[in-house]
Amino acid sequence: IGEALRYTLAQVAAAPDCERYVIDVSGDGSSNEGVEPRLVQAALRAAGVTVNALVIEGAEEDLTGYFWENVITGEGSFVVTAQGFADYAAKMRIKLRRETTVQISQLR
Repeated sequence: IGEALRYTLAQVAAAPDCERYVIDVSGDGSSNEGVEPRLVQAALRAAGVTVNALVIEGAEEDLTGYFWENVITGEGSFVVTAQGFADYAAKMRIKLRRETTVQISQLR
């Protein structure tokens, strides 16, 4: 997860200026290779990037807590939790709706 965040941060740095940069992460496990995601959080915040997540519980205990503490970052960041893969599509709709209905006043 940390490697993906670091790679995406580099892509954001090369992107045109915009009102908001958001990285969406979905996962059913903690980071198990490469840089730890929490080590990338400061650079993400410094670049004004928000990281939101959709967690699929089931394989690891309290994966949602892990994502809250180690993965998401930025103003207004959040985690949506699916209770298994059968719940994923419904929770993805909730997550996308939340991300796309941010009030303009929150962005400025």
